[in-house]
Amino acid sequence: MRLSKYHRLWIYAVGGTLVASGTGWLIAHYLLIEPGPFAEAQHPSEPWWLRLHGAAMMVFLVVLGTILPGHVRQAWSLRKINAASVKRNVTTGILMLSLVTGLGVTGYALYYCGSEELPLPQYLPLGDGTRRNARLLPAPQKSRSEAEHH
Repeated sequence: MRLSKYHRLWIYAVGGTLVASGTGWLIAHYLLIEPGPFAEAQHPSEPWWLRLHGAAMMVFLVVLGTILPGHVRQAWSLRKINAASVKRNVTTGILMLSLVTGLGVTGYALYYCGSEELPLPQYLPLGDGTRRNARLLPAPQKSRSEAEHH
């Protein structure tokens, strides 16, 4: 059972936008830090990357909502068939939905529970930990003033 050409196009376009905007924010946040008169300042593009990422996530949720009632429900009803391809596809689907759920929960937690006083991304498995484990960017270094206080 395949998704329609338009569903696949929307998934790839929105998924690509999510990856690009998330990567853009990581680069702006960790590599394009601008020195300010009193402390390091955020790069001017950082909030725009987050806005694009949030908008793309809303579109992704709509696309996911169009897939759940047909594609996912039909695939779930086929899971009792003993064919290896059906079991593999159902397993992959469960893993994908679990990943999307995890990303949604961590994104929600970062948006509503994160703050400068509580650097929440380092405690979330899909936040800062993913970036460090993937070795995409080096871990941020503590400033001298932070190191002296600890």
